[in-house]
This record gives sequence, structure tokens and C-alpha cells, in this order.
Amino acid sequence: MTDLPKISPRIARRVLRCLANGWLSHDEISRELGLAEKTVDSISTGRYELLPENYTRCPSCGHDVKMPCPACAVKKQHDAAP
Repeated sequence: MTDLPKISPRIARRVLRCLANGWLSHDEISRELGLAEKTVDSISTGRYELLPENYTRCPSCGHDVKMPCPACAVKKQHDAAP
């Protein structure tokens, strides 16, 4: 794959659904979802690297993880230790 940042499967499905139904153009989808038009194009052509279905980006640390984030859990445990 490429070095493109990953997006959630939920957002990718929303883009694909809009494209399949002809609801919005690439430009309109990019504005509506806050994505670059190039990202919408990459999703539509299958060139975009998607996160696995059960993964998401942790809002605290930014890692692509299965929630709850194990990295944040370890950090929290470490910070709470005397």
C-alpha cells in the first residue's frame, strides 16, 4: 500500500455509499466529510488504505487500535503507579 494516512471504515463506507447512490460529487463529498478531494477519489478507486473494520484511531494518542486503546491503558496504569 501507500503511505497515505488511514481513515475509519465508517467514513470510507459513507463515501462509497454517497458515490454509489450518486448523491454527491467527489468535491461535495470532500467538503461534507472534511476530506481532501484526492482522498475521496482514492477511496472510490480502491487505492486508499483503510483501517480494519474493528479498528479506529484513538482520540487520546492517535494510534490505530481496537478500543479500548491498549497503549493508553498501559500509560494510565504506569502514571497511577506510586
